[in-house]
Amino acid sequence: MITTTISSVDFEKTDRDFAFLLQCFREVLHDLGEHELACHLPLNGSAMPLHEYPSAERAIQAFCIFFQLLNMAEENSAAQNRRALEAEKGLPHLNGLWGRTLKRLGELGIAEETIAAMLPSISVEAVLTAHPTEAKRKTVLELHR
Repeated sequence: MITTTISSVDFEKTDRDFAFLLQCFREVLHDLGEHELACHLPLNGSAMPLHEYPSAERAIQAFCIFFQLLNMAEENSAAQNRRALEAEKGLPHLNGLWGRTLKRLGELGIAEETIAAMLPSISVEAVLTAHPTEAKRKTVLELHR
């Protein structure tokens, strides 16, 4: 499993990207006539309690999109930083990748020939799972569109 650590996230880039996405979202809200929502989203310094919005349903939907945009900015920053680490330091530097595992086997004194001889007998199965906070129902995403 490839994990994201504090050192693999560029917080300044995440902030810049999120600010851009949030500005685009605010423009869309203004275009839709949702001026109050656009002006009172979090991080604007003037967020309102949810019950004070004219339409709680629209406010909840806007907040959901707000947090999805934040998650997208964080994931993008982590992925770009991971690719930069791969390019700069190589695959053995990253946990959860074959490069790291093969390097560790070498450090344990297992010869490359022994590893190569064992590879044909190794069975690898990809298991794709979604973290509950990342699993998004197709119908929910369609409603947001």
